[in-house]
Amino acid sequence: MTIFAESRTHLPGRPEERRRLFETSLDLILITDRYGNSSGSAKLLAILGYSPDEMIGHSAVDFICPDDLEATRKEMRLARGGRQTRNFESRYIHKQGRIVTLAWSGVCQSQSKKHFFFGRDMTERKEAEEKLKQLAH
Repeated sequence: MTIFAESRTHLPGRPEERRRLFETSLDLILITDRYGNSSGSAKLLAILGYSPDEMIGHSAVDFICPDDLEATRKEMRLARGGRQTRNFESRYIHKQGRIVTLAWSGVCQSQSKKHFFFGRDMTERKEAEEKLKQLAH
């Protein structure tokens, strides 16, 4: 327990490690403010087709499938209320127009009023599940 506390106190002094995590994570890291403005990790390009710079100044609403918008907003409200989000799925529109399903885990940090989320691309799994359903019928 002491090791955890010590390493946690040293984390703010290691911006290089935080930058490396942000740039090399296999999952998408997304930081959203209370107005929906987002910044994301380098994985945005591989998963959604947008570079992190292309996301600047855009609301997450610009990328979420309209049918998933209300459920996503509800999850964000719950996160602001202190609930940790785990495996919440929502569909996003890839830059090339295809649908990408992401499973999100994250929290809202009340002091900064920002949401910190990790998104895992579940598109292939969802497609495989759908094929299995069709084969079963």
